[in-house]
Amino acid sequence: GEIGDPAAVDPILEFAKANPKAYYLPASAQALGKIGDERAREPLLQALRSADDDSRKKFLDALRDGIGGVGLVLALDTVDQESEQRQWFQYRQLFKLIELLADPRAGDALLAWVERVKPHQHWRTEVGLRLAEIGDARGAAYIGERMPIEAKDLYTKQKFWQADEGGHLLGTDRQRIIGGRMLADLAKMLSDKRPGLLAAAEEPVIKWLTARPQPHANGLRFLAIAGSAKALPLMRDWAFPPDKLPVEGQQPPFPKAFETAQSGLRYIGVMKDGQSFEKLLDQFERKKDRKMDITQKGLEGAGLAMLGMALRAVTLGASHGLAEWGDPRAEKKMMEFIEDETWNEEARLGACESLAWLASPEGFKKVVEKTREFAAKTDPKQQFIGACYAQTLARRPDPEVVPMLVETLRPDMEIHARVSLAQAIGLSGLAKHPEAEQRLFDHVKSSVELRTAAALALVLGGSADTAARTVAKFADFEKVVLDDLKDLYYLAFGYWSHLDLDNGNIYRWVENAEAISRVRIAFAEPAGGAAGPAEGPDAGPAEPAADGLGAPQRWAIERLAAQFDGLQFDNGPHSETRVVLRYRLIQAAKTGTPELKRGAIRTLKFMKEQGSLMALRQEPGETGEFAARAFHELKNPRAEAPEDLSKFEDQKKKQSSSP
Repeated sequence: GEIGDPAAVDPILEFAKANPKAYYLPASAQALGKIGDERAREPLLQALRSADDDSRKKFLDALRDGIGGVGLVLALDTVDQESEQRQWFQYRQLFKLIELLADPRAGDALLAWVERVKPHQHWRTEVGLRLAEIGDARGAAYIGERMPIEAKDLYTKQKFWQADEGGHLLGTDRQRIIGGRMLADLAKMLSDKRPGLLAAAEEPVIKWLTARPQPHANGLRFLAIAGSAKALPLMRDWAFPPDKLPVEGQQPPFPKAFETAQSGLRYIGVMKDGQSFEKLLDQFERKKDRKMDITQKGLEGAGLAMLGMALRAVTLGASHGLAEWGDPRAEKKMMEFIEDETWNEEARLGACESLAWLASPEGFKKVVEKTREFAAKTDPKQQFIGACYAQTLARRPDPEVVPMLVETLRPDMEIHARVSLAQAIGLSGLAKHPEAEQRLFDHVKSSVELRTAAALALVLGGSADTAARTVAKFADFEKVVLDDLKDLYYLAFGYWSHLDLDNGNIYRWVENAEAISRVRIAFAEPAGGAAGPAEGPDAGPAEPAADGLGAPQRWAIERLAAQFDGLQFDNGPHSETRVVLRYRLIQAAKTGTPELKRGAIRTLKFMKEQGSLMALRQEPGETGEFAARAFHELKNPRAEAPEDLSKFEDQKKKQSSSP
């Protein structure tokens, strides 16, 4: 199996047939799976039908690695039909494996199975979800079937096995929530199939949304992206509720209408409803007392919490809606809002991020000027505005403004402004500006205040060689300085848009992370004695490794991979989910230039998208060659101890918790 030579298939099959109940049969199955020969399929299925639980897991791994998604679908026919409980557990195990593999070749096999077996509605829906995840529009019909059905009509409390990671399915709407997300992703991936998606799921989704106390944002997202004319009147009602704002001193609970409005305002912008444009702008005028302070500090007292949160919701929602719309008529209003120091900081930051998607070329130049102007101030409130505008530049990177941003970076700037500028520089890229790159590297060497910010810009925006040299330079400093860089690097990836793939940023980040992993650093012992024990989840070896070369710097790989794993959810206007990103990478691997094909396949390997690589191996020419090599490297990784990233769970939850 490790050698992977197909010449071994026949001898292994003969051995397995001669020893059908031997304790080493699972090892034979794994070997066949690793070799990946189609002839191994039927012997594996025969063994799977009679295997115990431990052996079954090994057989399934062999089917996954050897045959792929089609092999896992075949294994559905080996599920125990005598015990309902055991059947449920085995189906759940298999569908989870199919989900994790995401093999684009599995579509026909899934459809054939579901129509032949006609399983419980829960598993019909799982088929729809698995189809949607691989970009197969045929999944919409199965998801649509499920959307109007309440949990009480599908599941039974006494059947404790009817559960998933969220608990018993009677107590959760998780399958429909995921279904809404998958439908939205399908509408985004397959714009030419939107009429068919609406035919399959429009009315069921509307029925689901209107039957709940609050419509779920995933359903709104699907209807908006697919362009549902039937949903437009509802979307207007959700975006612009007739409810009055909370009054000063009002106590919880927070009014549900304004929770819904935040999402409704965003998705009315996706639909570009002409009569709603001015209403979106009107949301920034709803604080009638212009002196009322609803900043984070202002909300701590004076009974403004409910009112302030409602104003935050409608302005943030309006900002996102205008970002989706992309009309530069809104830029003046947005800039006035951003610079009003009485408004909530989160809402203003959302406006800065949204401004990136609607500013005209002239407006974008103003953003650059305002970034420099406000970042140069000494007042923290003014520096916040500078850091906020820097986020506009980070959301929609422009390599042409990089020299100006590097010039703006100063030691006396507030730290958040420094970091925001560094992100904008790094996300824009430094390939066209060697002078700016050298200046940043000089900051790393000589400026204590600018060191980590400059290093962040270089690691994100420089070449692989630049990124590696930058990290290697940190051997000259205390370990805590490198730990700060690690933290900033991880938090720089809270949001990715379609431009990050179009502009090649993602390819650069993957290449740089791999280059950094080849750097080895041995920190010197502190003066006065031996180094004490390392502390904290990031603690790595503080002294040279056994070979005397120091510890390999794998943190960039691990942190970037963790952020790829966090791409499950839509995270703001023009953001990419993992499902959509994977689909686009597969298309790039098939149709791009040789350089783009390599970058896409390298990224799929980095994301551990085994199913995608298995499918791409069958493509002709360079695509198949690149994918075969990447698949081999994925299945034969170097053994490294992973870094503990648990301390970032709170930040990750915040990044993925927006409605």
